[in-house]
Amino acid sequence: MQTLISVSISYTENCIGNDCIYYLPSSGEDAFESELKVLSDFMIISYKNLVITVHQTNKVKVDREITKEFMYKIRDLLLECNA
Repeated sequence: MQTLISVSISYTENCIGNDCIYYLPSSGEDAFESELKVLSDFMIISYKNLVITVHQTNKVKVDREITKEFMYKIRDLLLECNA
């Protein structure tokens, strides 16, 4: 296996809204590019009082679209459950 997707869900007593808290998309070749940077990607969103983190690691190079698509599926599931 070359790719690992980890999902964590945290609960807070306070509603913090629905938002993307953190995502740093790759901007191509820049001063921050490194061999290690291309092996990991993560995204954090809030949904009401939940904080959801998706973290992708890969032996060769992550596909940042996979991280986003995974998070979109989680968001859609939460919206569907709350409808």
